[in-house]
Amino acid sequence: MNDAAPSQQPAARHDDPPLHDERLWAPLWWWLVGGLVAFTFVVAVWWVLTDAWAIGAAVVFFGGLAAVLLGSGRGRVRADETSLHAGGANVEWEWVSGAVPLNAKQSDEALARADDGRTWLFTRPWLKTHVRVRLADPADRNSSWLVATRRPRQLATVVLAHAGARRPDDGAAQGADQAAPAGNSHA
Repeated sequence: MNDAAPSQQPAARHDDPPLHDERLWAPLWWWLVGGLVAFTFVVAVWWVLTDAWAIGAAVVFFGGLAAVLLGSGRGRVRADETSLHAGGANVEWEWVSGAVPLNAKQSDEALARADDGRTWLFTRPWLKTHVRVRLADPADRNSSWLVATRRPRQLATVVLAHAGARRPDDGAAQGADQAAPAGNSHA
């Protein structure tokens, strides 16, 4: 008789790299223009008031600029094996039905039509390309997401490859009065 422990299957890896991971940092030229504007205010304060006021104005204006640009640039678009994450929101693949990459002109048109309240927006003013992600969750008030990205084709390809994964059958498996799964959250 063999006393060796039975072979175990390897545990699922939770450290697999994401399929798409993108930080939406502000571009360098936004920092340069913002710095120039802040510098202009500091010079104006320095011209009128004392050196101490100019130093205080520099701290306030440059600190404010950094806070605004770093804060708005913290946005992240991430797709992993289980869901799509955009900012603080996520949607599991089973509730995604499709995706379309949008160029700058198409993005402008989509943003103009997004005022109906059914499209959840994750945008940044310095990004002109987006992906429209269609949702298939009847309990969700949003029929689609409009997600800013620098790589719309790559993101759309990843989303399309996973759209509808593990979706329950539309008929008998899910009754009309059954609630959406707990993990399906949209912020």
